[in-house]
Amino acid sequence: MGSSCFEKACDLLSRRAHFRAELERKLGQRGHDATAIAETLDRLAKLGYLDDAGCARSLATGPLNRRGYGPLRMRAELERRGAPAAAAAAAVEAAFVAGEEAAARQVAERWLSRRPAAGTARAALARHLDRKGFSAGTVLRLARELVDGDA
Repeated sequence: MGSSCFEKACDLLSRRAHFRAELERKLGQRGHDATAIAETLDRLAKLGYLDDAGCARSLATGPLNRRGYGPLRMRAELERRGAPAAAAAAAVEAAFVAGEEAAARQVAERWLSRRPAAGTARAALARHLDRKGFSAGTVLRLARELVDGDA
């Protein structure tokens, strides 16, 4: 006989934190009915094992931050994984307490240190920072400053 919905949810949570929507999707894919899933998720939330805000904050200040993601990409990634919009926004704000530009500068300097100077460095750096999810203003300002020396 298969495991209960609650047992499966606990097994998934023992491996890593999950968002409510993410856990709901996984349990549904494993054939559990909607009523059992809803009851399980409510029970886990009451027990404190299911915390969307805490999960979003943990991802934003941990793995997503280490990947050098900017606020735009970080928020999109959190929401893609199942974070509610409010939890994603709060987590991104917490991750960028020192400001977006400080984080973008670290990413840009690390990227530039690994590449030889070239005539297209400004455009390449701008594309890199844009892919990482930094705002257009920050990308342009840093590309000019770090490549051209314009302050």
